[in-house]
Amino acid sequence: MIIGPAHPYGGGVAQHTARLASELAKVPMVRVSIESWKAQYPRWIHRFQAHASSEMAEIPFTGAIFRQLEWFSPLSWLAVGLRIRRAELVLFSVVSPFQVVPYSVMRILLSKRTRKIGLIHNVLPHERTRLDRLLMRLFARVIDGALVHDRESARTLLSLSRRPLAIVTAALPSPWDRETPKNRRFEEDTALNRGNLKLLFFGNVRPYKGLDILIEALGHCPDTELLVAGKIWGDKGDFEGQIEKNNLTSRVTFVDKYIPVREFEELFRGSDILVMPYRSGTGSIVPRLAMSFGLPVIASDVGSISESIVDGANGIVLAEITPERLASAVCALNQDRKLLNTMKREASATENPHGWKNYVAACIGLLGKNEMDAADAVAKGFADFLGQDLGASKRFSTK
Repeated sequence: MIIGPAHPYGGGVAQHTARLASELAKVPMVRVSIESWKAQYPRWIHRFQAHASSEMAEIPFTGAIFRQLEWFSPLSWLAVGLRIRRAELVLFSVVSPFQVVPYSVMRILLSKRTRKIGLIHNVLPHERTRLDRLLMRLFARVIDGALVHDRESARTLLSLSRRPLAIVTAALPSPWDRETPKNRRFEEDTALNRGNLKLLFFGNVRPYKGLDILIEALGHCPDTELLVAGKIWGDKGDFEGQIEKNNLTSRVTFVDKYIPVREFEELFRGSDILVMPYRSGTGSIVPRLAMSFGLPVIASDVGSISESIVDGANGIVLAEITPERLASAVCALNQDRKLLNTMKREASATENPHGWKNYVAACIGLLGKNEMDAADAVAKGFADFLGQDLGASKRFSTK
């Protein structure tokens, strides 16, 4: 059982839930269902809760999906807890510490034989309150193990747990990752050596993602354009004022909305570089998504965001994110279109060593009683499915 958002919720976490359920269902003798939310958050926590506009799920899942949970209804928490009480493994998808309260209530109703695992996208939110650490400390005490997406998150969770806790670290795979880069055909951009360089900023616009840094850098980069594709969480007027101040009105375009999957290809194919000037962060599937369309990535070295970027080959990693350093990187590629073309080819051919089989192995591995048991369970119990040896599985263990 996976408890987390699914269609009609939109966005990366909902799509991750559906893809993970589909991948787990491929494991022999495993039955998977999803318990999604009928009402996930109060508006003051997430002002823009993305919903897919289409009746068809962006990432299909053919198994059972229930939609009973409501953040304001303890009765719904109790009803779900009773219904899933005999599940062998329950994955609680955590995006906000606010979810810890209903999850903790549900956990009380589960069988002692049920493994309760936190699938933690953010150990602590990017915009934090005083309660966040307290809630995550509570959650760490009531779960049997956790799956996180980078070692910084693992260290933070361990510091909050104050007790031994099985934590497995697995790179976040893209819900759309086809995992067949050799079959992708790199298309030479015949217009690459003329016209403005086209930059893309993709995803919800939030303060920690550094769009203001990118706009400031753009002012130092002639012959460049910027497309901002994603819902703006704050005041758009702040960015418009910054754009006007730097005389960039004709070079910056906003698509201020939730971007459905069907529009990905047009956005990425129409751009030259994806830019992610994050001030902070844990993991992101966006670099992998961009590379699947042949886009090199310029990104901050925070969390695991730059993990798939080979600096100088399929993108540029900035250890320190400032407008000046970002402008230098953008201008260098704008002036050397041959290098940019090579980077586009390398991005298109980038393989994913941390695909869905490894991620599923991490989830199933947490059925063990501790970290070493988890690695052993992956290696021995699912060897045929994974095609890996014990050593490959152990790399997920975080001590």
